[in-house]
Amino acid sequence: MHQAQDSRTGKPITVEGYRAEYGSLLDASNRPNLRPLVRCPVCREDLHIKGESGTSKITKVFSHNPVLGVEQHPCPIKEGGRAKYEVLIPASYSAEIASALRESFFSRWHLHWFQFRDYVGYAKVEDFIELLNFADERKIWGYHHLKEYEIPLILLVLKDFAPIKKKNSKNEYWRKNWVRFLFPASVKNLDDYWNLQPGSQFIIKAYFKTSAKAKRPNPKDFVKYDDVVVNKSFLTSPTARTMDSVVEKMMAKAFPAEIGLATAQSGSDSEHE
Repeated sequence: MHQAQDSRTGKPITVEGYRAEYGSLLDASNRPNLRPLVRCPVCREDLHIKGESGTSKITKVFSHNPVLGVEQHPCPIKEGGRAKYEVLIPASYSAEIASALRESFFSRWHLHWFQFRDYVGYAKVEDFIELLNFADERKIWGYHHLKEYEIPLILLVLKDFAPIKKKNSKNEYWRKNWVRFLFPASVKNLDDYWNLQPGSQFIIKAYFKTSAKAKRPNPKDFVKYDDVVVNKSFLTSPTARTMDSVVEKMMAKAFPAEIGLATAQSGSDSEHE
């Protein structure tokens, strides 16, 4: 890992930044330096600097400490394959509540699209459509604690976002790194997240330098992360934006009844203003 969480500040820090701020492994008297710990941003376990006692030619990275026995909650950063979250069909599913939430979502889907895109950094409408279809299939709308502003976040953790090159360009990207959104390490399904205490709920945005030709990001290629700042007001205090006509057409094609309903409702509201 090229970036970890500084336990003193709670902010991301690189190996170079950590050593510059807190000193090297040994002090001038060749005794261990007393430095604050660094932690994994996902599992919150302590990390050490791998290769710090070696030669200067060795690339120094943060690494998880060896674990004796079986880990209770394996860190998603270390796990091979993609970091899936099990999507259980809600046990107390209410068709009425789910239908109301879904209808409200599509009545202002453009606000959700903009927020989804903001979280990712750059997104394709095809990804948005794919995840909405999955939400229908797995009845995600029926999760008991789900609030409408959380829907873009839930969609994000269900997919890895591959690098996207600009058309007719060899070295320019809309998004250069793979992006993966992660819950705390203890979360294995969506129910787990809502069962956490509010102070333990967080989402990070992890970046991987894995090749765009790969099928998924490689945990060994984890380079940095951002703490996701949850926007709870984008539905009530929206920013004026222009909707791309291609996005509008593709959404209308994928969800003709829903988008048609939203358009009709919008027109009806305008007539009464």
